[in-house]
Order: sequence, then structure tokens, then C-alpha cells
Amino acid sequence: MPIRKCEYCRSHLPKGLRIDAFHCDDNCRVNAHKKRKRDNRKQQLLREDHIPIWSFPFSESWQPLVDKMARSRGARSTAVGYRLKKKGSIFPNPKSPLRIIAGELVSLPHYLWDPFEPPSVPEVGEYQLQWCLGDGRALMAFDTEGIPTCFVPIADPQACFHNNRLTREVLSHPAWQRQVKAKLRPLRAEIARAEAAKNK
Repeated sequence: MPIRKCEYCRSHLPKGLRIDAFHCDDNCRVNAHKKRKRDNRKQQLLREDHIPIWSFPFSESWQPLVDKMARSRGARSTAVGYRLKKKGSIFPNPKSPLRIIAGELVSLPHYLWDPFEPPSVPEVGEYQLQWCLGDGRALMAFDTEGIPTCFVPIADPQACFHNNRLTREVLSHPAWQRQVKAKLRPLRAEIARAEAAKNK
């Protein structure tokens, strides 16, 4: 008979164990289970860290937000981007700003204004609006009196995947892929119409 070894400590299995035994005792079995959980968590974190968020493509649904923001920005403003805040959370998340815009990897601490980059927020609602200058400064600090607000009409289902969340919600990699497809599905018709109008 082949010599069987414990899958955790690699010592010989004692005689008298069942034929389908993989561990020499209960300690090795429990430690092997804990090691599998640690390895699975590491793999999940690695996948999360290396999957950038896909920015929403611009469509007609975003136009009301752009119009209101343009009025608050003013014609002479030198702001190149913007950030949003709600319930203590800042968007984009300053700790994880990596995202894909028009096929390019970007790591800016703010959303672009020209061309307009739709925000990735976890829920529809009113947000504080902060205009950002190109050198990392802001025109006005959050939570100050008179800071403008804007209503974001579309929630991004994958926002919680990159810590852009108001609740403690976590997505796995397959769930993230499903959310991206679901997010883009209702916008495909609008994107196709916009591209057809450009080509004419």
C-alpha cells in the first residue's frame, strides 16, 4: 500500500485511520481549514486590488446633472474636476481612485469635468459638490457653509466594490463582472444613438 501523509504537517498518517482520512489528527484538520480560509481571502483581496472600476459612459441620462453642475461651476472657473461627499464618504475614494475611463487606466483623486466623467456612487441622491483644481487644491472645503450640492440620478452597482460605499458591502469578482454588464445594458441604446449622431 502507498504511504499516506497528512496534507497539513506532511507526517505519516497513523495506522487505523479511515481510508479517506487526509489529516493525522483534529489539530491538523482544523489548521488546514484555517489555512484554506486565509489563502482564499488573500486571493480575493488580490483580485479586488487589481480590478479597476469601469467609469459610466456619458449618455443623455447625465445631462441634467451636467447642466446643474455647470451653473454652480461658473464660466470663468479654472476647476478641472470635481468630488462628491455624502454621509462622510468621499467619491472617488481617495484611498482607491484607480479606474478605467474610455479604455485608459486613470488614478486621479477627482472625476474629470472636460470631458465629463460620470460619478461612481452607491446610491441615488443629493451630494455635496467640491470643485478641484489641477494642482490638488479645491475651491471650497467639504461641510462648509454655502458649498454647492447636486443630485446624482444614477447609482453605480460596482461602487461598493472599490470602497465607494455608504454601507459595509463587499462584492466577489464574478459578482463584479455581472454588475458591470448589468450597469452597461440599459445605456447601450443611448450610447449607440450618440455615436450614430456623431458619425452623421
